[in-house]
Amino acid sequence: MMADRRVVEHDQGWAVLAAAHIAGVRDALSGLVTQVEHVGPTAVAGLPADPVIGIAARLDATANVSTLMRLATVAGWAFDGDLGADGGLVFTRHRAGLTVRLHVIGAFQPLWDRLLGVRDTLRADADLAARYSHLVRDGLRYPGAAQQLLVQIADRYGPAEQMPVVNRVRAALFTPTERILLVRRTKPGEPIHWVLPGGGIEPGDAGLEDTALREVREETGGHARLHRLIHVAVVAGTAHAIFLGRIDQWDESARTGPELADASRGGYHLDELDPRDPVFARGLVWPLPTAQWLVEHITAGTDLFTLPDLRDQEPLRWAPRPSRTSSPGGR
Repeated sequence: MMADRRVVEHDQGWAVLAAAHIAGVRDALSGLVTQVEHVGPTAVAGLPADPVIGIAARLDATANVSTLMRLATVAGWAFDGDLGADGGLVFTRHRAGLTVRLHVIGAFQPLWDRLLGVRDTLRADADLAARYSHLVRDGLRYPGAAQQLLVQIADRYGPAEQMPVVNRVRAALFTPTERILLVRRTKPGEPIHWVLPGGGIEPGDAGLEDTALREVREETGGHARLHRLIHVAVVAGTAHAIFLGRIDQWDESARTGPELADASRGGYHLDELDPRDPVFARGLVWPLPTAQWLVEHITAGTDLFTLPDLRDQEPLRWAPRPSRTSSPGGR
């Protein structure tokens, strides 16, 4: 559902190229995605289209996004950003003069049903497909009309956005030196990056704060003093609730997180970083939306401890994360 661009007549070779890339995505992201489909106008026989092959991959509910991004990059996909409800996590490749665009969509994002709904409707309804073809061919006379038609079709299959259920919780913890305590992640073949301590809500957790305190104990060997819930980061449809707090002491030797026992997941070490450190702005701190949010507030001189508690504004829906029957990758 993207704005109209250069339009050419349909090429039967698009389906062949899409099938080859779908097979490659399934192989490269095995265990992380549950479905991979050809979507967009190039997926409908006979439709004129901007020659961009659209591939949509649906995340497994337990998939680790940072692992997916690493594997996609290794497979030759360039990451173009997170478009959220408008496109999911977007990756591109260029082959034989064409662009192939991969949309990785969260397990619970409405975007999946909308994309497949548009494709299947245009495949089944010849009159609607002909109307779309007329509008897209005469884009100068009907600017934006083809895009509006796609949106109208998509709306039959559900809303574009909905507040996802929180099933992951993290903490931005300030240390006595006014730095933020982070977990430094090292994996073979992957650039070093950092994550806010946290993880999934377990069935035995009493609530969001309980999860945050448990995860901090497991991952830092310390005890946090939580202040407020200050941010909700949505990444590929998964919502991370972010608490602000303080921590005075931590001990790597006292950590008990289950991921520490699995050498295949790489290294987990603790660092104190100044929130003005360039790694926050360079996309090396996870979750990315929270890192960007922190940069904006720190740059503006905001005292984070004066921000309102988001739970006072609108109740958040939360639930334990889906049970993991197999492990597609480390957190």
